[in-house]
Amino acid sequence: MKKSVLLLVVGVLSWALCGFTLYPSPNQGGPVSLTSGVSGILPLANGGSNAALTASNGGIFYSTATAGAILSGTATANQALLSGLSTTPAWSTATYPPTTVVSQLLYSSATNVIGGLATGNNGVLITSGTGVPSISSTIPSATQDNITRLGTIATGFDVLANVFDQVRTSDLSADATAKAGFYLSRHYTNAEENFGLVLGRSTATTNILNLGGSSTGLNAATDITFWTAANNTTVTGTQRMVIDSTGNVGIGDTSPASLLTAGNGDLFQVNSTGSIAAVVNITSSGQFTTTVATGTAPLVITSTTAVANLTTIPAGGVFSPSGTQLAGAKIIANQCTLDGAATATCTITVAYTSATSYRCTIATETNTNSVRVVRTNSTTVTVTSAVTLDTGVVNLICAGN
Repeated sequence: MKKSVLLLVVGVLSWALCGFTLYPSPNQGGPVSLTSGVSGILPLANGGSNAALTASNGGIFYSTATAGAILSGTATANQALLSGLSTTPAWSTATYPPTTVVSQLLYSSATNVIGGLATGNNGVLITSGTGVPSISSTIPSATQDNITRLGTIATGFDVLANVFDQVRTSDLSADATAKAGFYLSRHYTNAEENFGLVLGRSTATTNILNLGGSSTGLNAATDITFWTAANNTTVTGTQRMVIDSTGNVGIGDTSPASLLTAGNGDLFQVNSTGSIAAVVNITSSGQFTTTVATGTAPLVITSTTAVANLTTIPAGGVFSPSGTQLAGAKIIANQCTLDGAATATCTITVAYTSATSYRCTIATETNTNSVRVVRTNSTTVTVTSAVTLDTGVVNLICAGN
């Protein structure tokens, strides 16, 4: 009895019937031998690659714009497949771990080597002195010091981000309670109390701003200086005013000599009693007015030498014998010291239009000897003592125009 056997080998259909093998024609349907029944390259549209491909161990099949292609396998394990920008894919230069664990962080442990960072509970991500990351339960000392400098952030410190990015500090937060806020600086000596910069206090009736002190727990400022600049791109600036450690205030003076000093070089000074201790070049188009008790001189000038060119004009002016007020009139008070010669003389400087446009009189004498006054010219008055070798001081008042 004969048997029929159906064999399928590499795409070739063989019929073994009565010892005969038949290969159906491709046009008659059925299987086709890809080794002998087809010639040429099968297009993409017909399920082919449209290219003569060469296999590569571990390679990746991909498509170009017109044909299939094979990315050759890599001899380096654990490289990742990287997509191109609408072009050929490639293997990554860096290698990646084949497995990971839960919550593990990946980082570059060496050049082109991606490694896994060991995890830890309740840890922080830090780096070593060479930049190597790790998970640690402690913070590096330098970082910890910066955090310590901030201090403990309690309920008295907050940032009002929705109100013009304001920062607020206060020792208390309860309603209807006196409060204080402080801004400090570290002291030069760490063991010392901090240096108080700005201290604000709010009570039921007052809001007080303290600069440089007022707290028993803080070191106070020794000097408070004020600086400005000519424009908004000038660094440092120029000191314009200072309050020094003695309480003296200097305006335009960096080392004030009196309670109030103005002008570089202590030009104008007011002392702690309110008296003008120094003044240079008073210039005014108005009047200099002083109010004193009856019998007190409104203006006293003390000098060891003659005071030249002191000019005063009385409120009522200067008048001629006929009662006419003299235009441009002035009263000059001056003094001189007799020279002690055989004919003891001294001169006093005045400023009038001519030798006859003014008169002089003796105001006071420190000596008891009589003197003679002669108007030498419009600028000089000569005083001669009646006693030889006289050295007394003579004070004159001259009036005229």
